Amino acid sequence: MTSISDSSPDIARRINPWVVVWLCFAVLSIVMSARQVVAIMTDDWTRTLGWSKTFIGTGQSVALVMIAIVAPIAGNLADRYGARLMLTLGLLVVAAGLLIFAAYPVAALYIVGYGLVGGVGFATANMHLISTAVAKLFSEQRGLATGIANSGATAGQFVTVPLVTAGLAYVSWRWSIVAVAVVCLVMAAVIWVALKPPAGAEAEDKAVLAEPQEALWTRLKFLLTNPTFQILYWSFFICGVTTTGAIETHFLPYAAFCGFPRCRPRASMAPSWPSISAACSCRAGSPTGSTGRCFWAPSILCAPSRSWSSCRWARATRC
Repeated sequence: MTSISDSSPDIARRINPWVVVWLCFAVLSIVMSARQVVAIMTDDWTRTLGWSKTFIGTGQSVALVMIAIVAPIAGNLADRYGARLMLTLGLLVVAAGLLIFAAYPVAALYIVGYGLVGGVGFATANMHLISTAVAKLFSEQRGLATGIANSGATAGQFVTVPLVTAGLAYVSWRWSIVAVAVVCLVMAAVIWVALKPPAGAEAEDKAVLAEPQEALWTRLKFLLTNPTFQILYWSFFICGVTTTGAIETHFLPYAAFCGFPRCRPRASMAPSWPSISAACSCRAGSPTGSTGRCFWAPSILCAPSRSWSSCRWARATRC
């Protein structure tokens, strides 16, 4: 039986904590899909906007740098103001960044909207705050609940990325971005309501948050001198450079270069972008580590297909 910490009867009556877990799963799914729009839409942008892939990759790099800078700050603010507020703000900021760029698709606003504003949102509505929000609800089965919620970053893209790709194929890239932004706005409202504690627990949370806390620099100084943190940091750094920086940004344009269709025809056995992206996300989140470090690119392109002919075709193209 699930045990919920402290005011468990009140919280259980208000909302089932496992519902919150799956809501957090959905939040990560849509936020990570928003990050994936660069990979999905690179070819459309080069064709319609005349941008080079170098410039498009630069915008993604700006977003990743913002994530690296803002993530510790967002975590520190969550300790002061609560994960509920920060997650809601993160989703709102992601939506704002996407809408800015979708409304005015010019180079400067791509860097500002997606790179700077979106990067702040991606760093705020991220796995560390999801873990904090979920962990507060459980005293038992906490690891299971946190793991399910965080798996939205990879497994959730089996649903969201194909939907974004389908929108790109049948509508336009701008309306696809608007749709993602609208979903972020809806999820912000849902998270604000779902994570609201009952009256008694809310007063207790305010008392805890009002307690004096160490400054951000003091906390960072402790972490930078901690060997365990250094091991974790550099492991995630390598993963970020390879999986997030290279694979997530450039793999789908690479698949398009190899000739794979954006959406698979009904009678065709050839893999399409959604299935390729899903396989890439799954393998990137697997225990073996980064896709690019463990698998040859044509083998990834062939993974979603049930036909060996497409595998032979991928190898023949020497992608």
